[in-house]
Amino acid sequence: RVGPESQTMVASMKEHKGPVNSIALRANDSECVSASSDGSAIIWDLTRFVRSGALTANTFFKACAYHPDESQLLTCGTDRKLTYWDVTDMNAIRIVDGSQSAALNTLHISGDGRFFVSGGADKKVKLWNYDEGSQYYEGNGHSGAIIKAKISPDEQRIITVGGEGGIFIWKV
Repeated sequence: RVGPESQTMVASMKEHKGPVNSIALRANDSECVSASSDGSAIIWDLTRFVRSGALTANTFFKACAYHPDESQLLTCGTDRKLTYWDVTDMNAIRIVDGSQSAALNTLHISGDGRFFVSGGADKKVKLWNYDEGSQYYEGNGHSGAIIKAKISPDEQRIITVGGEGGIFIWKV
């Protein structure tokens, strides 16, 4: 039901020193991660409304996502890297070069966790094997930076949007 009571703020959590570019929720809504241009990604406890952990890197974090089994996080940013993080100890467990030339702006993991998509200022959409960290495919089409990429729920299509105003649909 939508009404005035559904618009009441429950909590305010502020710790980032720069813009928050992405947020990802755990499936049970107990926790989220916020990715910021301040070089941190903060894990928030949504039952107590406090920070429960943080990841730091020499980057402006642009996007973050939980793997479907929620044991790992995947981030990307201005350092052109795709970084896998262990949710338990907040340590980086794998770093993959996501672009040779430009910032990565977006990523999205498939519902089964087998693959993910990334896109960035290099105007390329890339499909990756999650476990191997290897690139399957690279698509070109946008004339501006890729701002957002999503995998369709049936995992048959990828939709990307670019800074030039284009909306592209790719077959997986």
